[in-house]
Amino acid sequence: MRPVLFSLFFDALLILLFLVLIQRRQTFAKPALLALFFGVYFLDNLAITLTNHFPCLQIVPNHIWGGFLLYGWSGKLYSFLLAVGLLFLVRPRVTKEDVGITLRQNEGFLLTTFLVVLALAAWALIVGLNSPKGQPDSGC
Repeated sequence: MRPVLFSLFFDALLILLFLVLIQRRQTFAKPALLALFFGVYFLDNLAITLTNHFPCLQIVPNHIWGGFLLYGWSGKLYSFLLAVGLLFLVRPRVTKEDVGITLRQNEGFLLTTFLVVLALAAWALIVGLNSPKGQPDSGC
């Protein structure tokens, strides 16, 4: 469990660095919102991790194939319920725009969107090329 927590902390530092590089001083303009983001980040990942470490928490049993977690639906369900519950609790203090529920886009969003999609595609390619090869799983 300790390596998981270390990994979460390290990832959070990378996210904060990325936010500072993109938003600069605006990153710390709303410290409560930033704290809420990282609180949700840690709780969300903890909910997913705990269902993987403690099978008694699994509503839908995990299906493991080739040593890699293939289906972890219980953690995703807990994650969704946590997000909806937290949004319900903070709704008087946090606006829809603060959490990103808006159709309006800021200027310069295309470049940021392109960079994020490019980074995610590169990460998916690296993971896909380095994953073990084998017969397709039927899912049953």
